Amino acid sequence: MNVLDLLETGLASRDTAHAQLPVDLAWNQHGYRVEADVPGVRDEDLTIDVNARGLTIRAERSVSSDEDAVWSVKERTKATVLERELSFSEDIDPAAVRAALKAGVLTIQLPLAANAVKRRVPINADEPDVAARLAALDLEAASETEPTRSARVAATQDASLAS
Repeated sequence: MNVLDLLETGLASRDTAHAQLPVDLAWNQHGYRVEADVPGVRDEDLTIDVNARGLTIRAERSVSSDEDAVWSVKERTKATVLERELSFSEDIDPAAVRAALKAGVLTIQLPLAANAVKRRVPINADEPDVAARLAALDLEAASETEPTRSARVAATQDASLAS
């Protein structure tokens, strides 16, 4: 089997009306960035829908067909609709999402929602009261049975809520 046979049976067999849009997805502590190659697609032919946990990208394009041509290699899909749905594990801020199309590359910035942004909790080692209380709880927990521990935890939570 030669290279042209492989292309005809593999890559060229993607002749459907819909195809999955390949994307690159990057993440950092501030949010996500999605990049997709959409050559030949104009911005008015792109649809981007977003909610707190998901993104849908839809690109419609026209594909030229030359019925009289005898193709040696035909790698590009004949799909007229490229679509991709992504789900995120953290909430994003739909109002802050931005998209840009430049030189056939679609870039979408998806910032995390304020409540989803992780923060580092500082540890104050100079506060002996907190350290002593934590150590005492550890000692108590080690000596308690499960029903007693559950009752104490519930009482501690109720007392915390009341104060």
